[in-house]
Amino acid sequence: MGKRWKCFRIMLLMFGAISLHGCYDDSADIVLYSGDQPIKENGVYTNTVTHVTLSVSGQSSMELGMAFGNGWYRAETSDAEIVKVEVRYNRLVLSCGGKSGEAIVIISDEKGNEEKLSVEVS
Repeated sequence: MGKRWKCFRIMLLMFGAISLHGCYDDSADIVLYSGDQPIKENGVYTNTVTHVTLSVSGQSSMELGMAFGNGWYRAETSDAEIVKVEVRYNRLVLSCGGKSGEAIVIISDEKGNEEKLSVEVS
């Protein structure tokens, strides 16, 4: 009976360890939003952003919020001459780089999850 009980306890511990990992969401999607916080209406976030337009002569900078990722956000741009990016805590600051065109900004978190933002500067 001793060996069976020990084997049963080991199997139970292994099952528990596997189950606990399933509770942790390491693939959380990063959401970019305008305003102070994400707004959820009828199960849908209504202020999410996937495309931004900046103007050298008008609105030359913009700040977006970042949510639902795993923290430690980083951002890179495909062309720094078009758009410059900076991360301040959970906010993404975009500004014109001086040249017009389109660029992609890739936002990532500490777990490697990514979100892409299209930026057009005119």
